[in-house]
Amino acid sequence: MTQPDRIDVAVPLAASPTGLLAGLWGVAGFVLIVVRALVAMTAGINATLMTPLSGLQLLTYAASTILFGVVKGYFVFHQRFCPRYVSRIGELCRSRPGVLPAVLAPLYCFSLLGAEPRRLAQGYALIGAISLMIVSTKLLPFPWRGMILTGVAAALAWSVLEVGYQGLREVILAGRHADRG
Repeated sequence: MTQPDRIDVAVPLAASPTGLLAGLWGVAGFVLIVVRALVAMTAGINATLMTPLSGLQLLTYAASTILFGVVKGYFVFHQRFCPRYVSRIGELCRSRPGVLPAVLAPLYCFSLLGAEPRRLAQGYALIGAISLMIVSTKLLPFPWRGMILTGVAAALAWSVLEVGYQGLREVILAGRHADRG
């Protein structure tokens, strides 16, 4: 009887205290940035909710919330952005970053620092696209702006929950591995 080929599984590097703190800051930084944006949107959303809307406006409101919540929340944040962001949190946890990289951990996790050129370009393009969307949404008249804001808020809330949960899970798992290592 022959022995099956041995499969080597790469054991991740043990987490460092600085890496774990940087990973936690990567999670907290994202949550703080997005929660701040959600709070800023609250006034426009509340004003729209308190306004009597026509049938077309109600239909648009529901469609916008579902479209942004599902398409942006699930397909963009859940399937693409969050796994990449959380993966970068894991990289930080398993590294020994210096003070500056640890302080800039949220930017690292957003792929705005220390990424391959293609990812850097994608990160900065995303920031540009978000900025353009913010400016164009501010140009919309009331109550249409509030309708869009509600959908965006649904997607952002999804991303906070996703990055918060998965990011903390990544830090905890890295810390457990460090305890055993």
